[in-house]
Amino acid sequence: MDALRARWGRVTRVTANPAPWPVAPREVAVGEYAVPVGWFTGQDLDTMMLLSYGSPAAICS
Repeated sequence: MDALRARWGRVTRVTANPAPWPVAPREVAVGEYAVPVGWFTGQDLDTMMLLSYGSPAAICS
């Protein structure tokens, strides 16, 4: 996520569907800070949304 900072700013939140994850953490460590993770069963299984102070960016696997 640090690599995306130059383009979109600091990532402040991540959203994903919990179904494909063996463990659904509440937050993820990114360098010296933690990013909260929101879990939404209605979100596509292959999509993670990264939110930042800049523009939102959808990243598909």
